[in-house]
Amino acid sequence: MFSQSMFRFVLGVDNESELLLESLSWFMFLMGGCAFLVMRFVNMPYGRFASRKFGFPVNVKVAWFIQEFPSLAVPVYLVFFSTDIRPLQLSNQLLLGMFICHYIHRSLMFPFLIRGGKATPFIPFACAFIFCIYNGYLQARYLSKYAVYPSDWITDPRFLTGFTLWLFGLSVNLHSDHILRKLRKPGETGYKIPQGGMFEYVSCANFLGEIMEWFGFAIACWSLQSASFAGFGFLILSSRAAQHHRLAALLLMRRHRQRTPLRTCKRRGTVFDAERWLHPRLDWPHCVTAVKRPVSGQSGNKIFQRTSECR
Repeated sequence: MFSQSMFRFVLGVDNESELLLESLSWFMFLMGGCAFLVMRFVNMPYGRFASRKFGFPVNVKVAWFIQEFPSLAVPVYLVFFSTDIRPLQLSNQLLLGMFICHYIHRSLMFPFLIRGGKATPFIPFACAFIFCIYNGYLQARYLSKYAVYPSDWITDPRFLTGFTLWLFGLSVNLHSDHILRKLRKPGETGYKIPQGGMFEYVSCANFLGEIMEWFGFAIACWSLQSASFAGFGFLILSSRAAQHHRLAALLLMRRHRQRTPLRTCKRRGTVFDAERWLHPRLDWPHCVTAVKRPVSGQSGNKIFQRTSECR
């Protein structure tokens, strides 16, 4: 009892239910940090990086539908069927609508638009399913029962800024997903680098769009619960983006190896080998010492042999 009273005092909450939401929010920050550290050493086993070491494969469309659906079903249940919620103000309705809108697309539309795609290993599928239940409850419970906003919140600069950022991120996410679906014609296989839209500026525009969405949502909600979700999403999606960026760098290097000189390491003056990006622990500028060898039949061009001297 004393420990619970201390937690309520420190967190500034008045009851155990609200204390639970605050604790879940801080725990989400912790989970995101731990996952970020793990993903510095282990690639997220999704898509091209899927592996049977992480469980038996689940059909990609089925996996996406099932794992994302709780983030839609839990808020809908709490809003329409729970008996202990307060009457929702317009601001609460709009914020819940922003959350639900994303997951209507992510669970009911996106899975059935996927073209091909590798099966999802069971362990990341199960983790995503559990997280969506966790986060769906956290966001919807807070907004439907505990969040109290001023009557003019929808004209507050924080709400307007957050909503604008959320809407822009959503449009970037949807457009980027469309570009990715159009990369390969029916029957084509292999990895291709997307072009167009925000892909002209970043390697993973779809992840960037979703990060902007949830940061906009967090600003509009102005709460610990939404901030924890935005922070968690940033740590996970930025790690996945770095993973895809390393793959894109490798593909470009292999494609242009014969005609494009490799970069020089600014730290030690040695030659940077993009193949090293495949390993998540070894990022720029931790390059490898290189030995120049001429390419047969192409005067003036060089290829580079890796050694293990530069770590």
